[in-house]
Amino acid sequence: MTDATKSGLRAHLPLAPRREEHFRWRSHEVTRVEGLTDAVFAFAVTLLVVALEVPHTFQGLMNVVRGFPAFVICFTLLMSFWDAHYRYQPLGTIGGDYCDLLPQSAGAADYLYFLMGDVAGKGVAAALLMSHLSATVRSLVRAGAGLDELMLEANRTLRKYSPEAHYMTLVGGRARSDGRVEILNAGHTAPIVLRKTRSETISSTAPPIGLFDRRPDSDAGLDGPQVVELALEPGDTILLYTDGLTEASNAQDQDYGSERLMQLGARLHGSHPATLVAECLKDLKVFLDGAPRSDDLAVMALRRE
Repeated sequence: MTDATKSGLRAHLPLAPRREEHFRWRSHEVTRVEGLTDAVFAFAVTLLVVALEVPHTFQGLMNVVRGFPAFVICFTLLMSFWDAHYRYQPLGTIGGDYCDLLPQSAGAADYLYFLMGDVAGKGVAAALLMSHLSATVRSLVRAGAGLDELMLEANRTLRKYSPEAHYMTLVGGRARSDGRVEILNAGHTAPIVLRKTRSETISSTAPPIGLFDRRPDSDAGLDGPQVVELALEPGDTILLYTDGLTEASNAQDQDYGSERLMQLGARLHGSHPATLVAECLKDLKVFLDGAPRSDDLAVMALRRE
């Protein structure tokens, strides 16, 4: 067979998938890690499905369908007033950090809920617990729950269904189109509010979720969570993150720290949320200088347009 014939055959043969570095196609023989991740994903999807309010009648189905246009309109309006972006980098295959953006119409007001949390521990147990809490939170948001109600119900759920040693830090907020924002911080790293002339932090006003007595009829330690109210101007940004960012250590055993993060955020005030998040991760990489991370990492930026 001549070289010309070989070239002609190659032109008509399908190309093999290009192999990327650190990438492997799954074979028919599934590894233990792949089987484990499949099981975790299936369980997470099951929790989400269970949390949905499934219509049992045709009228109920029509009510759900009629509510869809309102959701689309709500989402479109909120995204014209708020711009958000987040990145999540688990330490391993799966992780226990949680971040979410959920638009919701509640009566005469449209809200954009934003949440970030960190389950104590790592691995499968933390990921399953995070999935359970995610399903609970989404159900409460769909019902139009306030932040205090959301935290109390999440606390009951975690105390009822999680192992004794597990708890979760969680910060939740909801933003309106007029720039008003409510935030409730339950033991999480302090969100940073980047304003044009100054920066400020939102300290915790409630203990971590699930840390106290697990009796379902008791809410010890969460009797009076305090919601912080803010008014943001166009260009102002809320920066949320987990301790995988600020507690990351370099080879000299120095932490990245919240002060460095605040200084970076102040220099980038008004930047697009995707740019701000990318610069945070880039600056962390420079700080670590090759040192490995030791925890899951999540960063979210929410800017008023």
